[in-house]
Amino acid sequence: MTSQTAFAKIDLLQPAPTQPLGYYDYFGKLLSPQEASQLVVNKREFDGAKTGQEVVQASL
Repeated sequence: MTSQTAFAKIDLLQPAPTQPLGYYDYFGKLLSPQEASQLVVNKREFDGAKTGQEVVQASL
């Protein structure tokens, strides 16, 4: 048998990184609760979705 050189430079079984409690991971970007909330609001506006307040007003 011949010996082969390993080319992997990282340990594939290393633990996943941790994130602070209450923060959110958005595709690799760490968001505070306020940033995550703003992201959701902006996404709803972009999609044309109604906010909770608009739904309540429409039902009155």
